[in-house]
Amino acid sequence: MSYLVLARKWRPRNFQEVIGQAQVTRTLESAVRSRRIAHAYIFSGPRGVGKTSVARILAKSLNCEGGPTAEPCGDCRSCGEIAEGNNFDVIEIDGASNNSVNDVRELRANVKYGPSEYRYKVYIIDEVHMLSTSAFNALLKTLEEPPPNTIFIFATTELHKVPLTVLSRCQRFDFHRLSLEEIEGSLGRVCEAEEIEIETRTLRLIARRADGGLRDAQSLLDQVLSFSEERVSHEEVLQALGLADPSGVLELLAFIREGEAAGAFRLARGLNSSGADLGEYLLQVAETLRNLLLLKVEPGGELCELPEEDRAELQPFVEEFGEQDLLRMLTFLGGQLEAVKKGANPLLRFELALLRLVAMERNLEVQELVRSLAGLPPGSLGGTAGNADPGADASDRRADRDDEKKKPAGNETGASSVEHDAKSVTQPAHPDKETAGSGTAAAADPLALVKERWERLRFEVAERMPFLAETFGEFLPVALQDRELVLKGLFRTPLAREQFGRLKPELEALLAELLADLPEAPRRILVEEGELVPGERFIDSRRTHLDGRSRFEELRGEHPLVEELFKRVDGKLLN
Repeated sequence: MSYLVLARKWRPRNFQEVIGQAQVTRTLESAVRSRRIAHAYIFSGPRGVGKTSVARILAKSLNCEGGPTAEPCGDCRSCGEIAEGNNFDVIEIDGASNNSVNDVRELRANVKYGPSEYRYKVYIIDEVHMLSTSAFNALLKTLEEPPPNTIFIFATTELHKVPLTVLSRCQRFDFHRLSLEEIEGSLGRVCEAEEIEIETRTLRLIARRADGGLRDAQSLLDQVLSFSEERVSHEEVLQALGLADPSGVLELLAFIREGEAAGAFRLARGLNSSGADLGEYLLQVAETLRNLLLLKVEPGGELCELPEEDRAELQPFVEEFGEQDLLRMLTFLGGQLEAVKKGANPLLRFELALLRLVAMERNLEVQELVRSLAGLPPGSLGGTAGNADPGADASDRRADRDDEKKKPAGNETGASSVEHDAKSVTQPAHPDKETAGSGTAAAADPLALVKERWERLRFEVAERMPFLAETFGEFLPVALQDRELVLKGLFRTPLAREQFGRLKPELEALLAELLADLPEAPRRILVEEGELVPGERFIDSRRTHLDGRSRFEELRGEHPLVEELFKRVDGKLLN
């Protein structure tokens, strides 16, 4: 008897055995019990998550000798034939190889004849998005009004390629990727039933490599079992799948932290000589950096899917890298993965990628540099710098800002000249040009008061809502009436407009908090899309003056502290 691979042997036989798609199976079970069976369904989702399996189970439920039932027996003649793929009333069609209009015409000719032996005639068309446009058009009328007891079930991995005219005639069910825990648990049950001895960390490695697809995970497990003889060892799994040991990724992080290029070269040579897949190793590095970023933004670990022992191994590096460092490294790796996997001379590209990571300069906030130059303690300029306090969370930073706001405006003991210079970095140098309406005029005009604080407001928005910072910087206040602040400017992209609309309630709450002490403080934001005229453009995110001079250029000439900062970091002003 030929060997039956695990993906086929352990294919779910009923709705209860389907893993990770409860939102789909629960609805279909209810539909079968209540006899509310639609004439067409479309199952969409990534590969290997159960679309075709659920389609077969639904066919079993409808044609089971004890049915229609939400719990097909799996033992009757109908269930057995469907499982083996030779039931004449359940026709499975590959949309990729039967995608012409002539194939659909043949299907339409056969649809006219009802089920030959069982209750329902079921057509399961896999990869339906591969049908041609003319084939879809030929199918429309039959799909909308099929003969009695005829059901269509479509499966696709690319739903966006299916015409809306087809989607509108189907009940749609979206299948999602499985979590690591669901895949690992399923593989564990398979190994236990097959009496396979395997380590938990090995199952976790296979589950992570499967990328949310259970069929991929089962196929990888089959590959590993073919490589091993009796007991599956972790080292053999790494060798069979062309992966590097996770400890090698931590070793690279140490080289990045220390800036050790020679160590990175030795690591690249060792990986290449061991036969490891260099592209997969970079993917492992990217996943590790992503987990570091998740641990950085959420120290409790709720966002990170790693088990406790793996999080403990990463914890020393969490405090070594700032969020901006991790984002830059992830962005860089995103552009290198395909080049290493598919480009010419992958070893050279791989070595260059590792060297770029090692040589990448660490990020340091400008605020922190200003503090060090001015001899001020951390936090004295407001906000927090990159790695000044890795353990502090967002709530602590908000509390610090709230305490700062409660301090009196004046300083009874007098401020030092250095502190005055540091504060002036974020304050306008020419009130007559940039804060029109200051003084007594501003006191009588709430809009003028808002304009006077606008640079500071943009700084706060950038710090507390970084995803909105660039878009918010394109707008300026042009009117304030009935506590509605009108912002005018242009959205650079439709995505920016959508993101602004989604985050608008949070922005309104933030501005209300920051301007709470003003009379007629704004509570709502209205957006006016349009070019700002000279009279409205009192500052700009990159250019403050209409003559083209940058505000930062102006500060650099007026304040020795800013000029010293440029010299210290060998900085260039990017327009």
